[in-house]
Amino acid sequence: MILKFTNRHSNKELLHRSCIPLIFEGLNIFIMTHQFQSIVIIEDQDIIRQGVVSMLLTSQLFEEVHSFSTGEDALVQCPYLQPPQIILIDIGLPGIDGLETMKKMQEYWPVSRFLVFTIYEDNDHVFEALK
Repeated sequence: MILKFTNRHSNKELLHRSCIPLIFEGLNIFIMTHQFQSIVIIEDQDIIRQGVVSMLLTSQLFEEVHSFSTGEDALVQCPYLQPPQIILIDIGLPGIDGLETMKKMQEYWPVSRFLVFTIYEDNDHVFEALK
């Protein structure tokens, strides 16, 4: 599942704050038909990552919530974590981008499902994530 946000706000902080409920709503729709225990969130924007983590912890939808600000940080921890049912990832990460991070994570956790979100307006990034 891909959640795509467009940058119609000139104020990036306002855009980031408005994304948090939409990400949570998309996640709720995705998990309504499944039983999940753990999730990994990979997002470089602190306000978004902390907001989503806070909502998930409050909702008690997951027993385990792990979050990382970069793909590199997440990949370093892969061998030490149980495979999560869901990986919520931003495509536009600094360093190793979200697409490359997803490919490498699939080697560790082939059964995990990815929920991708982005503010890219370039559909090529979105279609690449679907592969």
